[in-house]
Amino acid sequence: MKRFIAWILVLLMVFAVATASAADKKKKDPGYIDLKLRGVVINRHTAYIGYQDWDTSLYGIMTNKGKVVLEPTYYRMSAVYDYPMFTVEANVNDPQREGVIDKKGEVIVPAEYMDVKVLSDRWMIGIKVEECKAEDKEYTVNYIDADPVFYRLSSVDVYYKGKKVGDFSRAQYDSASAWGDYIKITARDKTQSVYNKKLKKSAFKGDYISEYDSSYYKGKYTYTHTGTNKPAFTEGCTLKKENVNKYILYNKGEAIGLDGTVLFKSDFEYLDEFRGGYAVGRMNDNKRGVINEAGEVIIPAEYDQIGNTEKKPFEYGCISVVKDGKFGFVNDKNQVTCAFIYGKDSVQNYTTFAKVKNPDGTVTVMSGLIGVLPDTYKSADIMGGGARCFEAEDADGKAALIDILGNVMIPWTETYNISYNLLGTVAAYQLEYGTYRIYHFDAFDPKTIPEPTEQTVPTCPKCGYVFPDGHVTNYCPDCGTKQKK
Repeated sequence: MKRFIAWILVLLMVFAVATASAADKKKKDPGYIDLKLRGVVINRHTAYIGYQDWDTSLYGIMTNKGKVVLEPTYYRMSAVYDYPMFTVEANVNDPQREGVIDKKGEVIVPAEYMDVKVLSDRWMIGIKVEECKAEDKEYTVNYIDADPVFYRLSSVDVYYKGKKVGDFSRAQYDSASAWGDYIKITARDKTQSVYNKKLKKSAFKGDYISEYDSSYYKGKYTYTHTGTNKPAFTEGCTLKKENVNKYILYNKGEAIGLDGTVLFKSDFEYLDEFRGGYAVGRMNDNKRGVINEAGEVIIPAEYDQIGNTEKKPFEYGCISVVKDGKFGFVNDKNQVTCAFIYGKDSVQNYTTFAKVKNPDGTVTVMSGLIGVLPDTYKSADIMGGGARCFEAEDADGKAALIDILGNVMIPWTETYNISYNLLGTVAAYQLEYGTYRIYHFDAFDPKTIPEPTEQTVPTCPKCGYVFPDGHVTNYCPDCGTKQKK
């Protein structure tokens, strides 16, 4: 009997250990982790986040699940706004200590510059300085218990995809801009030159340089690509789409490719630059539509406005439009995904979301994929650039993270600020001083986008009065019927 009881106790202990292990595992990975940190840095374009270590106060990189990929290394860290990178400062007593790392902490530009300019995902400039007099200063460094020291640019190093490809003196450099694999340098005397990815200078010279230079002679335009000083849009041109921004020229109803061939003809009078395979076209009556690279009209010219700041139309499954003074969203099949309820002047558009302030002070949010969300909020903090979620605040001052399909990602919680990325794959907020809660989410699946449903404009159920700009007041101004919230 004692042996039987002993075996029962062993089994209970094993079960308890197994249950505890499962509970511990669930506790470690329940969709979020709580970490003792001094701060977090979230980049809009990646699920990798910067963290400030509690013990050393230095910054490293971790995944959204807390796995460290870069140990605490840098004195300061900031997210690069347009790219999945971070600017960092080395922990040294030297004014020239700024650099750039990628999302996993790999060095792109070493931390040895006064300033770093990220021109694109490929091109970066590292600025070196020399001490100067106060009247010549371009930078000021304030040291503790010492007078400020003044600096000015002495030279710059040029980086292409993480590799130093050359440098310029102070006289040779004043500013720079990037076009794909080409970079334009403006010198102190305002002359401009174009260089390729090996920093080999083009023969092209001029005070003003656009991507293509054109000349007109005897009824014919000739185009020159300024990055190579070779004929563009002509037979034998070897440029590729990834090398340039404007890879299709549109003139008098004809779209001409880089090889000089006519790709298609169209009735649009004007075409904007092709982005992600699409371009917005405009007719003489200012009505707008969308066309693709094959010349197929995706959206007919029936809208007053199309798009906001999208880098690629329909990248997120929708695009904003204005029709007859009303704001809405459509998909790439010209199906209405958010009905034309509110007047365009009352709407703030954020690419994938839009919001409007109601007469009672609350905020209504429109999703570009599913229409007007049913709840109203005290406030809504929406990130531009194609965010798939937004932070909402309720009447009690609690905050939640809501996705583009209206799902609550982070439940209502007493916090002042939730930081998150565009894809909605990472979010964080401070629980208390020294403790941060970091959430991880699966990437948004386009297959989860529901088919558009019929959406109606708010009207009085008794007399059919259409409420202006979609705002429903307490009583119908026509018949006096009390309206439901």
